[in-house]
Amino acid sequence: MNIQSTNNNSLNFQAYKVANIKASAKNRLVSDFDIFQLERSDRVFLDKLQAKTKYKNLFPKLTDFLQRRWQKVFDYCIACAHDPDNRTYVAMQNGKPCSIMTYTPESPYFLEGICSIPNEPNKKVPFAGSALLYQLFKDAVENNASGISLEAVTNGPYDVISKYESVGFTQEKDVDSRIKMNCRKYKVKEQLKEFQFQMEYTPLKSEHVSLEEYLD
Repeated sequence: MNIQSTNNNSLNFQAYKVANIKASAKNRLVSDFDIFQLERSDRVFLDKLQAKTKYKNLFPKLTDFLQRRWQKVFDYCIACAHDPDNRTYVAMQNGKPCSIMTYTPESPYFLEGICSIPNEPNKKVPFAGSALLYQLFKDAVENNASGISLEAVTNGPYDVISKYESVGFTQEKDVDSRIKMNCRKYKVKEQLKEFQFQMEYTPLKSEHVSLEEYLD
């Protein structure tokens, strides 16, 4: 994401819109996402997104422990997104960030973090995480990655292990409160076909879009 400035007091954030993803269920449109790829210069956007995203307010019905756990996952994802060697995407719905994902694009890919950002209290945006996983699997196939690995937390606000298993990951071993999981190259290709069946992916030619409105 390139940050351009017209004067010392004004920042104009410019993101690359790389795709639109539409998710349907029971023959009806459920969610419509714009997918943005962040660039190395995007520290200010990430900091502002982090400052305004507080899970204590977003999920008041959760226990204090689960609110803190979800916040920790999100903050870790933001920290990893600051790493210039990682690749980061943000999914937007109706002009609001609803999910963020960052991964290390070395073969095999390593998913550093993915986290939903509710747009309404106590309500996640349907398919927000799946849309970004679609992008991850698409990148992996197009770049001939040998697979995708991750470390899933076991004490989070919901069961992520089952979610990852449903998209082709298998458990390898426990590491403290995390479980190492892998999705082999052939499974990545199989799951990409599943995503293509479940969601409509429209690639865009790196459309340059201002993000100022998303930071209010």
